[in-house]
Amino acid sequence: MKNASLLPLLMGFLLVGTASTAQETPHEVGLQFRNFDNFSFIYKKRRAENKFLRFSAGSFDLRYLNQKVNGGNAQSFSSGLTFAMGWENRLNLTSDFQFLHGFRPSLGVSYGNAKRTGFAPNFSETLSLRPGIGYLLGFQYQAGDHFLINIEAAPTLTGGISLDYSRAPSYSLGANFSASTLAVGVLYRW
Repeated sequence: MKNASLLPLLMGFLLVGTASTAQETPHEVGLQFRNFDNFSFIYKKRRAENKFLRFSAGSFDLRYLNQKVNGGNAQSFSSGLTFAMGWENRLNLTSDFQFLHGFRPSLGVSYGNAKRTGFAPNFSETLSLRPGIGYLLGFQYQAGDHFLINIEAAPTLTGGISLDYSRAPSYSLGANFSASTLAVGVLYRW
């Protein structure tokens, strides 16, 4: 539950930090969808001509399973959330079409537990942290004065640590250069 309090805090920071400049600096807010099974909230603030600071929170995952196994019950719960912040540069290809690119660090946090009763009972609880470094590549179309449609990918290198109270920590390294990083977004500019 501690992780859930970070999103309102981040959003509050963004709203307070940008309230004084709302009249002079364009802002963009919207949703991005990946793989038809997860989404991200995204916020962008223009820092200079064709340069934006961007924040996203998404890839939210929540799962619960309860089933009968070997004369007992098996229950598991997991949840995860990924935060990203980055710098977006835009290159005008036409008056309504732009190429997007920029640096995009991220942090994924997940928690899970599993409990089995009956034959061979056990319990495990895991907290995982996954920092990553990615690079944003994409295209954006301006549909009218206030709406934007984009498609982008952010190939990412990640590291990770998983902490389980009953075992030694485990470490991981990964690279995601697949189509699973492809996102389609719809944003509103004001």
